[in-house]
Amino acid sequence: MKILTTVVSGAEAKQVADLADLIDVKDPSKGSLGAPEQVTVHSIRTVIGSQCPLSVAMGDLDPENTHAAVELGRLMAGAGATMLKIGLTSIQEEKAIEALSELKNALSDNVQVAVVAYADAEKHGFFPPSALPRLAKTSGVYGIMIDTYSKLPDQSSLDYLSEEIIKGIFVEAKGLGLRTALAGGLDMEHMDEVARAAPDFVGFRSAITSEGEREKSGIDRGKINKLKMRIRLAVKKWQ
Repeated sequence: MKILTTVVSGAEAKQVADLADLIDVKDPSKGSLGAPEQVTVHSIRTVIGSQCPLSVAMGDLDPENTHAAVELGRLMAGAGATMLKIGLTSIQEEKAIEALSELKNALSDNVQVAVVAYADAEKHGFFPPSALPRLAKTSGVYGIMIDTYSKLPDQSSLDYLSEEIIKGIFVEAKGLGLRTALAGGLDMEHMDEVARAAPDFVGFRSAITSEGEREKSGIDRGKINKLKMRIRLAVKKWQ
């Protein structure tokens, strides 16, 4: 289980470059998967170098303008992204498959796509996480992520979906050759449940910031080191 750390600037990326397995960038002020500015992505790529993988959020697929995702994907790839994360809200499966396939085909083989569904999807009437593995496989994308859409204090993905349900989704996905990730309000106290659900990646933002708030800038390296140690212990215990 590897650690994905979300940053918002080149300065933050510099702080985590030697600690993260995967650096991720988004603009938290624009929502759960808020797309950052192209210049921000380029500045982070400059800081971390050409060889490090870099994940970039793309927002959610717009059912009325799915081609916009293709254009944005090309821009982010040009700025240095090697993985693009795009969310599913109120969209039909066939439309999502069509859009994701178009996005994947528009990118070079060096840029992967991960599709995201929200643990609190039922609350909002969104695309269900349980359908992610089938959709991702059909679309030809690299992997899946479960996150939270509503960023509420003391609410994580595990408050909306049990570890058994999440694990079942990930087991199905891995059986189809997909990579898996879990994020959404996760912190130290969730690591046993996360380890039992066994994603390939576990993502953090609030838990690694200096003030513990996703929209505030500043990374606490000590928090990252403590999380990594806690993850190792949980994995050793449960996997």
